[in-house]
Amino acid sequence: MSSIYLGLSQNVYNTNEKFKHFISYLYQENVTNKRDTINMLHNICDKSSLIECELVTYALDQIVYHTLHE
Repeated sequence: MSSIYLGLSQNVYNTNEKFKHFISYLYQENVTNKRDTINMLHNICDKSSLIECELVTYALDQIVYHTLHE
């Protein structure tokens, strides 16, 4: 049971780090609108990474919001 918890904890940590990475990258690129944000995410997302693909798919609105409003 503890190995399952450890695996889930690591996935949550990795997902959080990828989210921060995407936001940081988009800030550095001075993205100023939703369309450019989506295009940039599509270009930088590692298509072989399940975490990155799911993050972009399910958290796109949050990534766009944090990039453009914070």
